[in-house]
Amino acid sequence: MNKKVIGLLLSCLVVTALILASCSKTTTTTTTTTTNPTSTTTTTKTTTTTTTAPPTSTTSTTAVTGNWWDSNPQPQYGGQMVTRINNNFANWDPGLGADSSISFGYFEQLFGDDWTVNPADYTFQLNFRPNNYVEGYLAQSWEFTGPSTFVVELRHGILWQNIAPANGRELVASDIVAHYSRFFGLNGYPGMPFWKSIGLFTNLTGISANGKYEVVFQYNNANQESILETIQTQGHYSIIENPEAVKLWGDLSDWHHAIGSGPFILTDFVSGVSTTMNRNPNYWMYDERYPQNKLPYVDSIKYLVITDNATALSALRTGKIDVMDALLYSDVSAMKKTNPKILSVAYPAFAALTIDERNDKAPFSDIRVRKAMQMTINLASIAKDYYGGYAESTPAGNMSDSITGWGYPYSQWTDDEKAGFAFNVAGAKALLTAAGFPNGFNTTMTYDAAADVDLLQLLVSYLAAANINVTMIPMDSASYTSYIGSHNNLTLTARKQGTLGKSNGPSGAANTWKSGTRNNVAWVNDPEWDALWTQMQAATTIDSAKAIAMAACKMYVDKQYIITTVIPSQFGLYQPWLHGYNAQQGAISGPGGPSFIDWYGARYWIDSTLKNK
Repeated sequence: MNKKVIGLLLSCLVVTALILASCSKTTTTTTTTTTNPTSTTTTTKTTTTTTTAPPTSTTSTTAVTGNWWDSNPQPQYGGQMVTRINNNFANWDPGLGADSSISFGYFEQLFGDDWTVNPADYTFQLNFRPNNYVEGYLAQSWEFTGPSTFVVELRHGILWQNIAPANGRELVASDIVAHYSRFFGLNGYPGMPFWKSIGLFTNLTGISANGKYEVVFQYNNANQESILETIQTQGHYSIIENPEAVKLWGDLSDWHHAIGSGPFILTDFVSGVSTTMNRNPNYWMYDERYPQNKLPYVDSIKYLVITDNATALSALRTGKIDVMDALLYSDVSAMKKTNPKILSVAYPAFAALTIDERNDKAPFSDIRVRKAMQMTINLASIAKDYYGGYAESTPAGNMSDSITGWGYPYSQWTDDEKAGFAFNVAGAKALLTAAGFPNGFNTTMTYDAAADVDLLQLLVSYLAAANINVTMIPMDSASYTSYIGSHNNLTLTARKQGTLGKSNGPSGAANTWKSGTRNNVAWVNDPEWDALWTQMQAATTIDSAKAIAMAACKMYVDKQYIITTVIPSQFGLYQPWLHGYNAQQGAISGPGGPSFIDWYGARYWIDSTLKNK
């Protein structure tokens, strides 16, 4: 049965300040388009899998002509990529909220990024993936067969890693069903507490296998944009673990039990020292740019546990690691003074620091107080003086302005809305007086000790100028995460990875402030917002969904639920012998650890001759 892929649905999301021009690319995909402006399901796409044997030499010899990557050096096989992680691993099971970011190296997911897209057109450095830049991974093809029914046809012949109890058998539809059922409490599974109430997945009401390769997802809403966000967005909830391993051991807390179908196999773990993954000899995928080349290119990836940034930078400086990111411009400048041949790439921070107020508690339940607090913050000065100009000082709404047509860009804000985010201490004091606090007030703020404490102290000094006196209470990362999750005695909290800058998709961004959601740390309980959320989930056309998303973004600007700062630029530094790296998916070696190594690490390659020099 031919499957129809949804392309037009999100193709109207012309992405980002990072997209420079229209995309021009040549792929190994055959596409037939029948366009109907009023339909949300209009594009048919059949993806073919190349099965040619991989080359026996260490360097590929054949290039596809007429593509943007033809001027790139030809990929080479072999070598080890070494990177840094800043925390030790204690859990390898994504179902338990695994702290192992490298799990994307040995597990796989249904969808991934289109490797053939020119970075000049789209860099994949943002969190949100427009549908027209999504590629089938485990998924061969996909379609909506009804308003809330999404069907995925799996690729044939994908094998689990040849480790007991999987023993290299074929990955089939029942494996996908077992994963989503385990995570979200379907088909008799109790669900994983960390995941079953997460965001948009509360709309997933059923999943089943129709034969060996077809997976049927059922949702309780008809908003196809929202459905695609749940299934095509990459995250720990989307990577598929082996069900026999789960059945045998109960969970995958032990690294020996983390069995997937990805390009690498976990082969060594020394707690607090390093983790190593070696090439999976049975891996199925070929390079989309060079379809005669079987992936991965490198023989192994090694992750060194280096908790201190200065030590990690020293290791990069001496060539002990190949790449490091989530860095400030000052780090890049210092590195290039001693190692001028090291390469760098800038990208927007995945998330920026915010201060979240308890919207349900006085004094923060009064919008005049929240607005006054925001008006004490000098965003332009932070961008210029604190970040050296490498930050976006323009206030951001609930969703990134990059998602054209859905967000509420600053250029369209009213004068009153702009005034609510403008630096104006006198105006802030006037609002506090009107709210009954002519002399300000005292409060406390919990924060993760791993956050940017210097920036937090700067924000506290800004608030003090309006007689808002904040006592800072540090917590270690684990305690902080537990504390904000309970919400108990919280007043203010500084979130080092707040909502600002995440460039979430429309439904994900709106879900942040829905009452009762896990990420709603500010305890927003706003009937108007919940009503807009309900309308969005009922939207059956793209135009109506866009209008509601725009209204939600405007409401966020008007109600100022939290204090926002600025979105800084981050930088990746990498050795000249590492090829393919462009800070895709954000950090792979900085805070949070490596990310999406299956999709990108399998395609990176090492110029061993240059490295050995």
